[in-house]
Amino acid sequence: MPAANDYGSSVPLRRVSKTIPKKLLENINLALESITIESIGETNALIYSTATVVLEQMGIKPLSTKLQATPSWQLSLQNKIKDLRKKVSRLSERSNHSLERSKRETTIEALESAKQQLVALSPRLKRYTNERHNKRMNKLFINNPCKMYSQFKGELRRPMSDPPQSSTSKFWKDIWEKKTTHHTTANWLKRLKKSHQHTVAQQGLTISKVDIKCKVQSMNNWAVPGHDMIQAFWLKKSTSLYTKMAKQMECLIEEGDHSEWLTKGRTVLLIKDPMQGPTPKNYRPIIWIHECFSMYNVHPALVAFIKMSMTKWKTELEANGKKLATVKNQARHLSR
Repeated sequence: MPAANDYGSSVPLRRVSKTIPKKLLENINLALESITIESIGETNALIYSTATVVLEQMGIKPLSTKLQATPSWQLSLQNKIKDLRKKVSRLSERSNHSLERSKRETTIEALESAKQQLVALSPRLKRYTNERHNKRMNKLFINNPCKMYSQFKGELRRPMSDPPQSSTSKFWKDIWEKKTTHHTTANWLKRLKKSHQHTVAQQGLTISKVDIKCKVQSMNNWAVPGHDMIQAFWLKKSTSLYTKMAKQMECLIEEGDHSEWLTKGRTVLLIKDPMQGPTPKNYRPIIWIHECFSMYNVHPALVAFIKMSMTKWKTELEANGKKLATVKNQARHLSR
């Protein structure tokens, strides 16, 4: 079982393409219900371990971190085409030499036969390879749309080199790690405050099993996971843990603190203008914007928890699939 605040040794769980047996799910949830767990980190680690056991029971091998090998059918076709090309070359050379009439006719027939086989196999290899590529892109679209679009765009234009690590890290740290105070004279902010001046204050702060279930059910089954490597699919199957998760979330808000892994994110830098090249300012990140607590009359305990949580925000900057740096995200405040 991975540690509650360290997922460096974990790998993404393999996607399940077939239905999990109903009896297996019932037994798993009965077992989970009887296990005593205190923190949200322990719950997370338990779900990961449970998913690993389910995959093992279904005979599904763990996801390999090695590069995907070329399929055997592709290697076989490539070898056949390679052998046929050698045969065509050899027969062509032989037919050009003076031979007896009978031998020459036999050579020409063998050459034509080899050429026909080559003509048949080459398009077949191309068709199979394209079909395999399309299936892989379809799966990637479901699991990780960002990566799919990135790869698709990379096929349409020349690959862009990675942005310089040191200057990119400095560029975004200067933006995100420096505390900044903004003014309150913006017209849009005044209009927004006026439209919400009669908003009723949030009464009570309870998180129920139903709240957890509704949120989990709205999530994409196989979207790219966070640092815990757990996809939403496994949260949906661990129904017996919803009550415990609700209580643990309430405890986090009451205590006003949590482990740093809960607010550690991942920011993919996307190129804006390919003509400008891989300069730090030419990349577009995903940004969090903060304010509006008083405007929406959010419960004070939740406001305090979110403000505390924001002090722990961290994100890993990535470009072209490579990690560049870890940056803290400082909240922006409005001056009074």
